[in-house]
Amino acid sequence: MLEAISVEAFLPLIGCAFAFRFGDQELFVTLQAAGEIGGYRGSELRAPFRLEFIGPMTPVWSQGIHRVVGEGIPDLDIFFVPIGPNADGMRYEAIFN
Repeated sequence: MLEAISVEAFLPLIGCAFAFRFGDQELFVTLQAAGEIGGYRGSELRAPFRLEFIGPMTPVWSQGIHRVVGEGIPDLDIFFVPIGPNADGMRYEAIFN
């Protein structure tokens, strides 16, 4: 299913709330940015893209595969990495290539 997901599915969801789930734990985040990754040379597959979410400063979830639940997309298991805080909270990134 992840192969069929493209950045276009997420662009209208910027600013929307999502939940990261791992076991019985849940972390609420907001999609802050979605965009293609430069340098794409083309192929039959989708263009690589990244998603950036913002969540609370604590707890900081470690990198790993977490289920993402939100309106407008099917539930997805995605690998996320905490990329550091900004003024709004802790940022998390997912790369699709």
